[in-house]
Amino acid sequence: MNRSDLLTIVMAHGDAFETVYRHSPFWHALSSTVIFVTPEDNRLNIPGTLEVSVGKRGHDGPASNARVRKCFEIGASWPGKLVSLQEYDTICTRLTAAMLPPKGGVTAHHRKNNKPEKYTSPRYLWFPELWDPAGMLLMQHAMGELPEDAEYGVSDRYIGLAAHLAGIPVKNAHKHGWSYSQNTIKPEHHRDLQHAVAGGACWFHGIKDEATLRLAAVR
Repeated sequence: MNRSDLLTIVMAHGDAFETVYRHSPFWHALSSTVIFVTPEDNRLNIPGTLEVSVGKRGHDGPASNARVRKCFEIGASWPGKLVSLQEYDTICTRLTAAMLPPKGGVTAHHRKNNKPEKYTSPRYLWFPELWDPAGMLLMQHAMGELPEDAEYGVSDRYIGLAAHLAGIPVKNAHKHGWSYSQNTIKPEHHRDLQHAVAGGACWFHGIKDEATLRLAAVR
């Protein structure tokens, strides 16, 4: 896969600067263009990087959803073949042809809604995600029909709801053994992480420290 074909968009914030610094080589290894989307009041301000800032800081809520919409606006206009949507604590160590998304769709670790009493979507999509830009355009339209605080501004659930409404085809990275995800990969998860890596996992969510990164990146 040519690096120039892939745009990487990373949702991040200034408080995560050290993690962003550790993970940047992995994003740049796969993509020649990396854009950070951050809060206006919690920017990264890394010299030489592309950064777009939207709204106030906050993990959830309308401002978080606004940053998600900005990611899809940027991605939908990408003239290349693919868009990788990441968060500051996610990396991909490998991309192969088998991982390419379906036409107009996405490859991601998707999970069943475990809190149906609170959230609307039947499933949610964990980062990292690999998108066909045509699917991101459909997502823009779907998000435009949702309230600004849809799914309480929880980004992976907001994306999952919009994908459901837009009829986005999803290839499940977890089903294929490509992903290992936790909200935060803690030391008690390290044995499972190593087992997943040995089985071929190369997409990770929840890496927030150097020791965990070393275990995930051994391949």
